[in-house]
Amino acid sequence: MKAGKVQWISPKGYGFVTLGCGQQVFVPAHVFEDGVEQGHDVILTTVDGHFGPTADLVISQASLETVLPQTAGQAEQQDAPLLSPCESSPTTEETLSSGRR
Repeated sequence: MKAGKVQWISPKGYGFVTLGCGQQVFVPAHVFEDGVEQGHDVILTTVDGHFGPTADLVISQASLETVLPQTAGQAEQQDAPLLSPCESSPTTEETLSSGRR
């Protein structure tokens, strides 16, 4: 999973997220979680698309923090980052095929 910020959402619903390292990720309209808007901090997974990295899951960080507040707090106490914005990580497809979740 990677962290980024929603840079732009078109009136048709697709958009772009910029990762912490500056990399742009295309987000198809059906992938944005309800309520995600331009400027929101998000967490996403990506796949290799026809024109570069494409998001296959986008969740607002605010939503995640309300679901997992204790986990986020534990990571901060241990100085362990939950996410690396641009390091390679398994895609959703790789994770599912390996049996990890």
